[in-house]
Amino acid sequence: ISFLTTRTQCATIDDWSKLERVLRYLNNTPDQCITLSASPDDFRVLAYVDASYGMHADGKSHTGLCISLGTGPVFARSAKQHIVT
Repeated sequence: ISFLTTRTQCATIDDWSKLERVLRYLNNTPDQCITLSASPDDFRVLAYVDASYGMHADGKSHTGLCISLGTGPVFARSAKQHIVT
């Protein structure tokens, strides 16, 4: 979804099919949701980070981050990196 938000100015047919896939998934899984809960036995902060090297046309990479507290995410971010390494 984060990638699709970067494609609003110059969207392609491929971008449109990706958006339709996301919408189909959301329409077919209304019972699934994100919940935030924690018990004293499992109250921890977890962070997940990933990057894709050189995936954009200009050679820049993309990084994603998700932080969870207990059993649910409290912060998520995905962004194109500023420099080519």
